[in-house]
Amino acid sequence: MEEADFYRVNVQDARNRELKRLKGTTYLDHLGSALYCESQLENYLQDLKSKAYTNPHSRNASSKHTTQTIDQIRDTILQYLNVNSNDYSVIFTSGCTNALKIIHDCFQWCNFKSDNSEINNDRHTSGSYTTDVQPCFCYLEDNHTSVIGIRQAILQLNGMITCISTEAVEIADKTNNKIECQPFNNDNPNWQQSTQSSKKITRTNMDDYTINHLFAYPAQSNFSGRKYPLQWINRIQCAQLIPQCVKTRNKDRWYVLLDAASYISTSRLDLKRYTADFIPISFYKLFGFPTGLGALIVRNDAANVLKKQYFGGGTIQTSLYHADFTSFKTTLHDKFEDGTVAFLDIVALKYGFDCLAGIAGDIDAISNHTFSITRYTYQNMLKLCHYNCEPLCRIYTENDYSDSIRQGPVINFNLLDSKGKFIGYSQVSKLAEMYKIELRTGCFCNLGQCQKSLELSSKDLLHNFQSGHVCGDDIDLIDGRPTGSIRISFGYLSSIDDSDRFLKFLEECFVEIPINNDDKIGTTGNNSKEMDTEIPKVSIPKLHRILLYPVKSCKAFEVNSWPMGPRGLLYDRKWMIVNESGICISLKQEPSMYNIKPRISLENKILILECDDMDSLILPLNYDASDNYAVSASVCQSRVCGDRVNAIDCGDEASLWLSKVLGRSVRLIMQRDDSKRSARIKSTSNDQQHSLSLANTGQILLISSTSASVLHNILRLKAKQQSTIPSISTVESLCDRFRANLIIQGGQPFDEDTWKSIKIRECSLTITGPCTRCHIICIDPSNKMINKDPLKALMELRGKKVQFGILVAIENHNCDSSNTQPIIACGDVIDIVSHCS
Repeated sequence: MEEADFYRVNVQDARNRELKRLKGTTYLDHLGSALYCESQLENYLQDLKSKAYTNPHSRNASSKHTTQTIDQIRDTILQYLNVNSNDYSVIFTSGCTNALKIIHDCFQWCNFKSDNSEINNDRHTSGSYTTDVQPCFCYLEDNHTSVIGIRQAILQLNGMITCISTEAVEIADKTNNKIECQPFNNDNPNWQQSTQSSKKITRTNMDDYTINHLFAYPAQSNFSGRKYPLQWINRIQCAQLIPQCVKTRNKDRWYVLLDAASYISTSRLDLKRYTADFIPISFYKLFGFPTGLGALIVRNDAANVLKKQYFGGGTIQTSLYHADFTSFKTTLHDKFEDGTVAFLDIVALKYGFDCLAGIAGDIDAISNHTFSITRYTYQNMLKLCHYNCEPLCRIYTENDYSDSIRQGPVINFNLLDSKGKFIGYSQVSKLAEMYKIELRTGCFCNLGQCQKSLELSSKDLLHNFQSGHVCGDDIDLIDGRPTGSIRISFGYLSSIDDSDRFLKFLEECFVEIPINNDDKIGTTGNNSKEMDTEIPKVSIPKLHRILLYPVKSCKAFEVNSWPMGPRGLLYDRKWMIVNESGICISLKQEPSMYNIKPRISLENKILILECDDMDSLILPLNYDASDNYAVSASVCQSRVCGDRVNAIDCGDEASLWLSKVLGRSVRLIMQRDDSKRSARIKSTSNDQQHSLSLANTGQILLISSTSASVLHNILRLKAKQQSTIPSISTVESLCDRFRANLIIQGGQPFDEDTWKSIKIRECSLTITGPCTRCHIICIDPSNKMINKDPLKALMELRGKKVQFGILVAIENHNCDSSNTQPIIACGDVIDIVSHCS
């Protein structure tokens, strides 16, 4: 498909100019964040260099200029929404969620009669008068978590909460009836407990109150990209499209909260036509920069229903410190913007809007451009099928992507294998990373629509939670059912090439093709004559190789025998390389780290780092006060996999040596002996947690070369089918890809998966779990090139979780510096103490 010409400029030219930093990355998470343009930053920086912007609360010349600039940008935002300051106000916040928190904190669910004069009563609700009235927070089940959080406020009033389905609203809209629904589950004991001490509105005082109801729904689903009718707004405000379970009176009012965060980046929102009361937005969704800046757009006629409690600097006219008297400022944004606004970030918004206009022209062009790519992608995803005609993609949508009025530039889906079983989204994400494709997985902070699309009951969600699944983790399948999904989204700088690369990725990695019976491979190696020649005959498993990685992500140091320490192999992953911010640099980011070859001399108590064409770097194994090295070392902190690590900076000499090798400024740090870091996976035998080095998840990684032989045969067979040379020549070189500590030989393939505890000499080890692989195994240590075949073959062999090898931990705790350390050696027999039940 050729790129449609919707813009003022050629899209590919704009991408080449503005997105050079992507360097071949296919970015498909525009709903998560738009991509900022280079010219946007350059023009912004030039503005900061040429003008002085200062605190708008001051009264000097530069402060007044800052205030005027901010006011102009408020007008630009309103103009983008086709209104002006006579109709709406812009309250700057730290983001969309903070804008919603203002509604939570300040929305008045009830007003005294004395407050009624402040409220514009141009619309009335229908219904009979009654004294048994409750304020209601009504929200569509397809809503962002940040919207749902507003319900905590109404619980304090013992008000009503209703979560309604899209179908119920659509039926009511078509039939001109009220929405059939049930109130929030008031039988829930947790709900009852939360309202026991709440402020209840009694029958005796109801005539003194005006009840304010709030109806929240998204202009566009952040889960599926479905667009909801903006025509609902007026009908809700006129009480024509409201829940039938809510009792109303003529003087009560309905307000509409329209979540437009995911909508306005690719669709036109005309607030003059669709007069929503409260519209939260985030600007990074529009043009990527600045982050941490959003706004609450408030219809001026609805402003008086927001009652401020807390007051910060700049929001008041005066206040008495010795008496309870405070007068707020009268301008809405002055009243609600506590403290000094992020004025430099607000200045940056001008250049974001300039980029949108300069490249696309207007929002309609962006809408047409993004939707054309989305529809093309959707149609081609439907065509992807396995050899048996079973579809690859299950797309979660309520329409056929035929028009941009009902659908935004988003596709939410899961993948299925040829048997119709789900493929875990974590597995898809890992392979996508290997293809330099960036997408998003999970539930996207929209558990309501996620639950509905995946056909999960509330009981199912609780079961998943009790099984260990929480938002943001990698547990993608429980009992064969997905816990989330995959989302791709397009933005104004997306191209057809992005779609084509994504479709190619799906086809290459997940579409199953027919295999001849003679070529089928099982996990035991008995289905192929070729495999019989390579897989060793069954024998007692023995320790074949011992490898440690003194510097995390660098080359292995192979030994014939080695002592155990309290965190695994002694000195394994004791050091790591960090950037100037103290963040660990991994092999995924820097394949050239393979060039660094560490060696350890236990006799001389030194670490030796070597690299071609460089003098060796010699460092002590420990920094004591008496050491000459201690002068150049200093205590520092860093993080590994989110854990804080107490470490010692190894000094400037090490930093200069490594920086020269890697071509960037880095430092070397060493984990301190007193640094406490525990494995996330507990021992199965005594439920204790084991101390970790700087390794990611476990003390020791053990793999079987017998199991690796099965995987190697798959690679050989595929190379034979494609008439190519195998990408990995030997089983030994394949084992090197897994960066294991212990490589055993003998036994049946994948016997190790069934072990619970083992013993090597006098060292007792417990298995803490399987090792889930990432695309590190696709990096060739010999040339640092990336080859996708190993991970794809592992997926074919091992299925959903891409697991290979086991994580083991030391059970006997005499492995410290003050005691004799147990030693293991190549050739040692692996004694299987127990198996998993």
